Amino acid sequence: MTSSQELGVLKPTQLTLPLVSVCVVCYNHAPFLRACLDSVLRQTYPRLQLLVVDNVSTDSSRDVIDAFAAELPSLRADVAFEKIFSQVNGHETGAVVQGFARATGHYVMFIDGDDLLLPTNVETHVKAHLVSRIPVGVTSVDMYQSDGDDIVVGSGTLLSRFVASGTGRRADLCRMSNLAAFDFGRDPAPLAPEDLHYLPPSRANEWVWSPSTGLCFRREAVSLMLDPTPTLRAGADNFLVRGITALTGGIVIDRALAVYRMHGANLLTRHPALANFYPFDPGQRDSLDKDVMPAIVACYRARLADLANRLEDPDIFVTALDHFGSIAPGLAGSEHSSFTLRFLRENRAAVIASFGAARYRKWVARRLRPADVIRLVAGKRS
Repeated sequence: MTSSQELGVLKPTQLTLPLVSVCVVCYNHAPFLRACLDSVLRQTYPRLQLLVVDNVSTDSSRDVIDAFAAELPSLRADVAFEKIFSQVNGHETGAVVQGFARATGHYVMFIDGDDLLLPTNVETHVKAHLVSRIPVGVTSVDMYQSDGDDIVVGSGTLLSRFVASGTGRRADLCRMSNLAAFDFGRDPAPLAPEDLHYLPPSRANEWVWSPSTGLCFRREAVSLMLDPTPTLRAGADNFLVRGITALTGGIVIDRALAVYRMHGANLLTRHPALANFYPFDPGQRDSLDKDVMPAIVACYRARLADLANRLEDPDIFVTALDHFGSIAPGLAGSEHSSFTLRFLRENRAAVIASFGAARYRKWVARRLRPADVIRLVAGKRS
């Protein structure tokens, strides 16, 4: 039989679904870790790699991991599993980097060892990526929020506000017939076009996402952000989401398919969402942004040539800088446009070498404020 004849008889169900790598990040999560790992095994999605990175826990987390590894073959033999016991505490970002280095899937998830996935979580993420006409770098489901084991609320405030606004709806966003090529089994609540809401790069300064456990990334997108390794202790989800959506955009899935567990030792969130109230200390969130934004900018700076070579529209890069300046005004010490201007001037040679002198001049001219123009004119006259 010729190759053309073979293609002619190819059945859709012979296509292989993409491998998804689920990386569990653990530090002193012993009371919750087994439930988290079991929730990964209960996924309806058939192709999983499970990695767990322990960040030198001082409790019994490693015993929990060893016991799970011993039982895994009898629980779900089709899941590839690897445990990574760090020798030093690399904090959240270090664990993410370690896990990603061992991940082999086309899609990667980083979930906290004290959280839970609902059974159709991974399946829904993959479906969203497969039906989207825009190949975004990240998708986010909504999350239930619990106080210990008790579910208190069913949605994150900022994500729900974005969905309710309707500004992420696009009639042409997805083609649901793409799913006919694969056998996903029976989903009791099939994904629908109205569940998907698109945030373009032009709105990357908005935070509409769930925390890390609610996110699913394209491998290629994560590679853009983790090479070189960021010098950042916490806020890896913030770093990845903001850095990626500023370049590719992202999709919010209006389904609560994970559980964010509050237990008194969470890094940021202190209590379940309550309308018109912050669930965290605003000052702490601002402090985190001030650490994350410079890390993203450093990543972009290191990849200038790559971004210039691969971006279809180079203006996306400089618009991203505008966004980061608006999120963390302290980057420039004044309004956000001056941050982009300062970046362009401080990295003039590298920007010109990567993007060209004409584009550099255009970017600078568009971001000059009246005071800058006056200083330039005065300088020339003198």
